[in-house]
Amino acid sequence: MSTGATFYAATTDLWSSKTVAPYMSYTVHYINNDWQLMTRHLQTMYTPEDHTGSILANGLKETLELWDLKEEFQVCVTTDNGSNIIKVMGVK
Repeated sequence: MSTGATFYAATTDLWSSKTVAPYMSYTVHYINNDWQLMTRHLQTMYTPEDHTGSILANGLKETLELWDLKEEFQVCVTTDNGSNIIKVMGVK
């Protein structure tokens, strides 16, 4: 993701379609070079596997790699506080 921004925040959530198909979305938020707050929805992933912490973590790591984002520059993540996503984020 070529934005000129080094650090970014993210939002991720698990949700189901009307047909109950499971998905996980990932959106980033950053301040551009003109000091404007920017938001970019990067990916919605079909997630038919069990929603365990390790499976979700692998999906998010793949998203970061796909968009050339460095995990160490992600300053915070907003989630729905589900136990599986807490495991992904390493919150204790």
